[in-house]
Amino acid sequence: MSIQSMFAITLSQFIVYLLSAIVCGYVVEWVFKSRMQFGFLGAVMAGIIGIFLLVNVLRLKLLPFVVVEGVPIASLLVGATGGAVIWGLVGVLWGLRQPKPAPEPQAEAGS
Repeated sequence: MSIQSMFAITLSQFIVYLLSAIVCGYVVEWVFKSRMQFGFLGAVMAGIIGIFLLVNVLRLKLLPFVVVEGVPIASLLVGATGGAVIWGLVGVLWGLRQPKPAPEPQAEAGS
């Protein structure tokens, strides 16, 4: 098997990847609220990368009999959710490292 055929995906497979990454990215972004880097778009990109790594690079097939356009759906959802969750955790940890702004002094009451 050549490298080109191993990483090649069709347009219909990419559409299935994108739709599942949108759904999983939306759910994960909702769980992490606004702490994710690049928000919803970052979650979708991380989901697509997670799907590609799990399905095309590692070739992991969970429940191989549930397939859409040659892509196992369980592996697709695990990859999208895993990629988005990892991206969300990076965002949370990055937010913890950022210095917090100093509080503004309050005016004295009764002066």
